[in-house]
Amino acid sequence: MKKVFTKVLSRPTLLITGEVAEELGLDTWLAQEDELVLGYEYTIHLNSASENDGIAGGLIELSQANGMGKDGSLGMVGFHEYWNTTPGFGDITAPSGSVFFTAGKEVSLKEGEYLSLYAKVKGKSAGTSCWDVYCILYYTKSGK
Repeated sequence: MKKVFTKVLSRPTLLITGEVAEELGLDTWLAQEDELVLGYEYTIHLNSASENDGIAGGLIELSQANGMGKDGSLGMVGFHEYWNTTPGFGDITAPSGSVFFTAGKEVSLKEGEYLSLYAKVKGKSAGTSCWDVYCILYYTKSGK
């Protein structure tokens, strides 16, 4: 039986301001040897809402590619914060979940290759939303 290791990719304070969508690199893991990624867990948590009218949020992607929306993606999830002062309504989508690959279908990560956590975010016309983003990778050493 192989030993399972973990690696945390995170951005504990992802601040979202302004109405222009922007793509951000949140965190990256450089494989120091050949690895097999068994799966991952993620959680996105709203740390503080902006409490200004509008919608703030975006997409988080775990990928082997350089940037979002390209071949090499292991998964993508959306999140948002919605606020309307009158009549006083708010809504938050802050997902958590997990993805594990079937035995024999693990994702190979060779020495010197990267696995990165990206975000594409868009804020409101005023205020700042603060999110916490965490991704825990489960992997084994290839061939050991």
